[in-house]
Amino acid sequence: MVVKQPPFTREKWTHVAITHEALGGGKGKATLYLDGVAMGSTPVIAEGFAWDPALGALRLGVNYVGLMDDVMVFDRALSAGEVKSLGR
Repeated sequence: MVVKQPPFTREKWTHVAITHEALGGGKGKATLYLDGVAMGSTPVIAEGFAWDPALGALRLGVNYVGLMDDVMVFDRALSAGEVKSLGR
């Protein structure tokens, strides 16, 4: 997913959330939310997905310049309503 006009400014925090669901089942998808609003989703992710959590690495903000606050990782995809409530 590409955001053509990033909403980030020095004057305002932006709530960014990405959900992934059904990975490895042939019907996976990812959705990008900005300030609680769904901005777009990937086409169906059909590739298999398997990993060992003990060996996995989570990389956030690669090549990002700025501040991050309240980083959260969940063990399930959040609903649109849950994403919206977190951004308040």
